[in-house]
Amino acid sequence: HTHTHTHTLKHTHKQAIEVCEEIKNIEHALGYKFGPGMNPDVRCMRNSLDPVQTEYRPLIFYIAVWFQNIFSYVVIWSLGYECLLAGRTRYWYRKGNPEAKGLQPVVFLHGIGVGISQNLPLLRK
Repeated sequence: HTHTHTHTLKHTHKQAIEVCEEIKNIEHALGYKFGPGMNPDVRCMRNSLDPVQTEYRPLIFYIAVWFQNIFSYVVIWSLGYECLLAGRTRYWYRKGNPEAKGLQPVVFLHGIGVGISQNLPLLRK
């Protein structure tokens, strides 16, 4: 069974079957059926193939981000989190307290961004 979404792609029959299976998995997970055809306005993100477009900012921007991170670290430490490493991955951990209602243990990895400050409201809960 070949899916109509793969009609313009160049790949082997085995790859076409794999793509169709993944599309079915996504449709099932979303509870949505994609229509046939292709949207020429949609472009694929190829992070490992496309050239990286960088944008430089003034030095004051980087200094402000550095201060923001220092402030965020102080806040998150005051909330009971500790910064730990697993290999090269930094994460934040807060122990739970069974006696305090609602204080569950938390393991937090903030991912890509300018720091953890945008996540402070979530981490305060």
